[in-house]
Amino acid sequence: MEVKYSKDWKQRILKRMRMESVELSLEDWVILFLASDGFRGIDGKLKIHFMLFLYSPFISVKFRPTFLGVYSEEVELAIRDLILSGYVRKIHRYDNGIKQEYVLTEKGKSRAIYLMNSIADKWIISADKLVVKQGKNVLSEIESIKKTYNNRSNLTILALLIDKIAEEKHTYLGKESLERGILREILNELKKCK
Repeated sequence: MEVKYSKDWKQRILKRMRMESVELSLEDWVILFLASDGFRGIDGKLKIHFMLFLYSPFISVKFRPTFLGVYSEEVELAIRDLILSGYVRKIHRYDNGIKQEYVLTEKGKSRAIYLMNSIADKWIISADKLVVKQGKNVLSEIESIKKTYNNRSNLTILALLIDKIAEEKHTYLGKESLERGILREILNELKKCK
């Protein structure tokens, strides 16, 4: 006899306990990150990918390591779709070279305010339906991640990312112990550059 496991059991329990829950789309997550920290923009796609990667145990997105960070085609398409839909705008700035900043438009800010208000008192269910967190805690965590990493240089972000990938618990990105050894060498060199 085969036992089928349903990941929806948490939703059913929350409903019976009269606790409202919600699942967020990837576009919603991008908007929430852009809206946090007083609607300050995010400096470049690398940081958007990195911030979502840090929260990826809660957001179901497939990331792959690249030479200079992590990348998700799903995130890339979500950003593109948000720009095409008029929720996000890419601003080119000149500050020691060309920089791109991603900000919410007025339409995006309206959606963000609606999202933040609607989830603050609800329970957020992770995409894999295994984790449940209070909305106000999710909003606080997103803001902390953005405040911590948005003003850091891409070199610093790269060093932090390599450090995360080299850790044993992130074996899905750096599977071989030899790979982790090489990543540690690169990390040591990057630390010398900072």
